[in-house]
Amino acid sequence: MPAAASQFTDLPVVDISNVKGNASDETKRQVWSTFKYLLGSPGWFNHSIGDSIQCKEVNVWGPKDPSTASPSEEAPWAETVFEVEVTPDMCNLFGILHGGCTAYLIDHCSVTSTMALGCHIDQDGTGLSQSMNIVWVEAAPLGAKLRIVNTSMVIRGRARTCRSELWNGNKLCASGVHSLVNAPKKMIRASLPSTSAQQPPSNRNQPFTSPALDLTPVFTAKL
Repeated sequence: MPAAASQFTDLPVVDISNVKGNASDETKRQVWSTFKYLLGSPGWFNHSIGDSIQCKEVNVWGPKDPSTASPSEEAPWAETVFEVEVTPDMCNLFGILHGGCTAYLIDHCSVTSTMALGCHIDQDGTGLSQSMNIVWVEAAPLGAKLRIVNTSMVIRGRARTCRSELWNGNKLCASGVHSLVNAPKKMIRASLPSTSAQQPPSNRNQPFTSPALDLTPVFTAKL
């Protein structure tokens, strides 16, 4: 199993028949299945939005062993491409993509590029977020079909950095640089009780009581 997903043992089965790109089928499968795994179950934050994102392309370039590359060779890097339609639950009251949802898309999609690079150079490309720097350029309206292009920048030691761009046709809507730290022992999935208990009440005047979660262990960024 490629190192990029080796710490996860219950990855879902995914269909990669429509995923383009020059990466191997194994790399495509690891990237797409790990993306799906990290969505969690229905009831976790933004699961329904994440589940609507589609993987379209995975590419890798450069030598598999950077230490043996000549000075004139390009450093290895990877690119992933995703698509998603802007739906009402992703918008603010003005009918455009909410800034917080933009951050979520960049957070969840960008790391797939370092996952792909990790598969290529046999390193763990996953990590926990340290920082994101986002620039909003153009509003993405309801119904827009966004193309999310993610590019790996570096894997060095425990540091991973990647970049995302959200495109609506030929218009750049937002871009972001995402820095992460690799901490596989901290990336342990928490359990969630029955998903039916996660639905808010049909009457908005009723208080919504969230069920108790088993939060030991949980995803954590404490190092």
